[in-house]
Amino acid sequence: MNLFNDPDRALAEFARVTRPGGLVSWGDEGFAPGYPNGLRKKMMSRINPGFIKPRPALPAEVEQTQVHEVYGGMGYLVVARRTVAHETVEALP
Repeated sequence: MNLFNDPDRALAEFARVTRPGGLVSWGDEGFAPGYPNGLRKKMMSRINPGFIKPRPALPAEVEQTQVHEVYGGMGYLVVARRTVAHETVEALP
């Protein structure tokens, strides 16, 4: 995700093109909240600044979101379901 110029916009587009009820999934490197501040974190942040970039915001079009910390807390995977659009039916006069 951190390779996109605008990760929030890219993620919103992922959700937009997914059929209602379909799965949307994304992931990237990034330290888990509470990852210890140590030599590994310092080295990985210098080698790849993507580790310290904020995670993109969840699009409004997703629900049932699950966030999985992977690679020992050095990456994440998000799985969500595209909301099912509710059509508004107008009453006849």
